[in-house]
Parts: sequence; structure tokens; C-alpha cells
Amino acid sequence: MGIEQNTVAATGQVVDWEAMRVVQRGGFKKVLFVGNSITRHGPKPAIGWEGDWGMAASAPEKDYVHQTVTLLEQSMGLVDYAFVNFSKWEVNFWDDSVLTECDRFLQFEPDIVVMRLGENIWSRAVRDKLQEYDLYVHFDRMIKAFAKGGATILLTDLFWPHPPIDSVIHRVAANSGYPLVHLGDLGELDENKAIGLFEHTGVAAHPGDLGMHRIAQRIASAILAIAEGQK
Repeated sequence: MGIEQNTVAATGQVVDWEAMRVVQRGGFKKVLFVGNSITRHGPKPAIGWEGDWGMAASAPEKDYVHQTVTLLEQSMGLVDYAFVNFSKWEVNFWDDSVLTECDRFLQFEPDIVVMRLGENIWSRAVRDKLQEYDLYVHFDRMIKAFAKGGATILLTDLFWPHPPIDSVIHRVAANSGYPLVHLGDLGELDENKAIGLFEHTGVAAHPGDLGMHRIAQRIASAILAIAEGQK
């Protein structure tokens, strides 16, 4: 079982004008998290999801974004952060006009951008496009659109491992020297998912509180290493 467990629709995860949420408290660093439903999914009662945070976490403070921020603040003091659902890019990855939205997200002026997305590229509505378009080219363009403001880029591979997509993320990271956080081993363990907590199997396949915590630990460790190197 792997990426096919993700049966949550890749579209309509948040309304466009509410895609990014910003928390500013005069922090030492500004971190932007760019992702999909694992980062933030709005309420969708039809599938049993009532939250507006990282899907399958039991509360906002339990998703990986908020747990990452908590871990960072234990070491570096207050952190300003923003998180955005950019699943719109995943299901239109070949359409570079979508990248115009990156400028709006970059108004946050992040020091670090965590790129935590890719799973929805394998959704049934999109996967055939991988035969038609070079994912490497478009993923690289998308990353560069976020890097143009001078922020440090941190990549992760997929929670539900899938070599055709993971390999592209790994190549982009290696070729451009971006730090890469590996997550695929977490998605192979049911203990890291919310199985049994939601009737909808797609929601239940998302990381639960423990999985979110383990994702946060890895991302926070990488961000702290970046911050240390920037001193």
C-alpha cells in the first residue's frame, strides 16, 4: 500500500483566496511551508474531514507545520511562519502560468521555503500527463519561482513513496544543491497514519499525530542546520 491510498480529491482542497495563512509575531526567522492536504486541507464534511489544517492531525497544533514551528522555537525563539496549500500546481504541473501565484506567496518574504508536495501528481486525473510532459522541467521551474526572492529552499520527498515522482525531486535537489528531507519510510508504516480514526480511507491514509510529529522532527532538524550555517 502506498500512494494509491491517497484517494482524497486533489482539487478543491482550499478556496484559492484563502490558500495561505500567515502568523507573524516578530520572529527571528520567517518560514514558508508549501504543500498539499498534508499541509492544509479545508473542511470537507462529505469525506468526514472537519478541520482546516494538515489533514488527519487531531488538532491544528498537531499537524507537521505547527509541530515544526514548536520544535524550532524551542531552539531559536519566536518564528514567523506561513503555510499554503499549492495542490493547484500539482494538478496543473505542466501549466507554468500557475507559477504567477508564487509572487503572492512570496510577499511573506520568507527566509526559508519548505517544499512539501508532490503526492497529487499521481492522482487519477493527472498521472497520464507524466507521459506527455517532463516533470523534472516543471518541478524545477516551480522551485526556482519560490527561490527567486532569495529564500533558502528545503525539499522533501513524498510521504507515500513513489519512485517516478520521488526520483525527480531527488534530481532537482542534487542538481541545484537544495537540502532534501526524506519522508518515504514514514509513509510505509501504518503507525504513522490515521488508520481507524476516519471512515474515509483516503483521509485515514494521511499522517496522524505521530506521523506528523515525525515529519516535523525531520524538517525542523534540517531547518536548524540551515539556520546554523547562516550564522
